[in-house]
Amino acid sequence: MKTHKILSCCLVVATIILIGGCAKTPVAKHGRLSVQGKTLVDSRGQPVQLRGFSTQHIAKSDMFVAPRYLKEIRDDFASDVIRVAMYTNKREYGYMLSPELKEVVKKVVKDATKEGMYAIIDWHILADRNPMDLLEESKAFFDEMSKEFASYNNVFYELCNEPNGDDVTWADHIKPYAEEVTSVIRKNDKRNIILVGTPRWSSQPQEAAADPLSDPATMYVFHFYPDHATQAARDNIARVHEQIPLFCTEFGASESSGAGKIYPAEIGRWMDLMDERKISWCNWNLSALHEASAALQISFKVGTDMRLADKLSPSGELIRYYIRRGRVPEKDLEVPSFINEETMRR
Repeated sequence: MKTHKILSCCLVVATIILIGGCAKTPVAKHGRLSVQGKTLVDSRGQPVQLRGFSTQHIAKSDMFVAPRYLKEIRDDFASDVIRVAMYTNKREYGYMLSPELKEVVKKVVKDATKEGMYAIIDWHILADRNPMDLLEESKAFFDEMSKEFASYNNVFYELCNEPNGDDVTWADHIKPYAEEVTSVIRKNDKRNIILVGTPRWSSQPQEAAADPLSDPATMYVFHFYPDHATQAARDNIARVHEQIPLFCTEFGASESSGAGKIYPAEIGRWMDLMDERKISWCNWNLSALHEASAALQISFKVGTDMRLADKLSPSGELIRYYIRRGRVPEKDLEVPSFINEETMRR
């Protein structure tokens, strides 16, 4: 009897520890997300703002989203979402050249699920420009993904990263494309949220606001880089957000090329806007590639902790600060050394 009671007590304690551990994860805290009006809300109907990273092209950055690093960005960075960017163009070593990349995407999504994080499956058109050019391939891809993840409560489908080119418009190309792919997804998955890119490298969401899609669980994407997108762009986003739900699935702290300097003051202004409006965001990018937008130093060695001395780049330090801001006690915030008080106050 005593042995039985001891085992029972141990089981209860173990269950409490397990539940307590799970409760700390973002998905355990917020559950299935949905769109109410212009707002992303959790399972209790409370507004929620996701903050996290996008990978670089998953073909060359999957090592940075191994389970140990997903856990680290969840716990140390206080991040709750990872965007899995899969380039599509052959010239960019994308899916059209290597269709097996879809298995890498699935693995990262499943690993993120185990760590209690939200995951965005990103059909990363860029050099492709017009999403209609790969319509059938996209439909087949998202048919497979939505069948695979229909039962998951933490997955987003991003249909077209950055449609671009003056001849690629919302009315003639992006919206018709999104309607067809959405129809495929909804046959398999009625509830997970769909994200749709907007014209001119996802910088013109006002065109979608003027003619939105009918799917109620759709959000509209905008991207920005601080060497081009300043106050006028922020004013535009504020206006558009009064009309449609927005998600910033990509922005860089660097120049739009991914190189050059970073812009801490300008990024701070964007962070204030998105935090005030609870607009979710992913930073470009979680990698150690030789570019200013990479969150890790090029000298970073896979297998070591990201937060050890000299592992984060200036961009990584800055983004870690903003992911953590408001989520950890102020005394625990680490303000990057290159930001002075005047810059932080702006």
